[in-house]
Amino acid sequence: ELMSVVIVALAVFEGGSLSYDREQVLQAIAQLLADPSEKTSVLAMEALVVLQAGFGAGGLHEKVSALLQGGDRSMLHRVLVRLDGGMPPVVTEEGLVEFPFMNRSSHEPTEKGGESPGASPARLPNPAMAVGRLGRK
Repeated sequence: ELMSVVIVALAVFEGGSLSYDREQVLQAIAQLLADPSEKTSVLAMEALVVLQAGFGAGGLHEKVSALLQGGDRSMLHRVLVRLDGGMPPVVTEEGLVEFPFMNRSSHEPTEKGGESPGASPARLPNPAMAVGRLGRK
């Protein structure tokens, strides 16, 4: 649930209403990609998708590749595929985080011919998580 709060904060404040150190946030999220909890790992990928807007096109790819260099190559591949997948998490008016990318069919192929990252039902968190009305009026 904490990752959902992070996703909401990134989504709400990425528009420039609050200044923060994106590099520090990226490093913290990158560490969570290797979390033994698959749900945490998948939500960390979703947080990266939201964070991607602040780094510009391609900027996050290079940074994530550098941070995960020497680590699990399959994780790096899944993260890069997810970053290319678009459809960032959305915060609804009710304060829910919706994950449109995860709502796709679990067997829907990606452009590269594989299954969607996080396609296993065990990897999918609840598609809408209540996190309160953070930053909402």
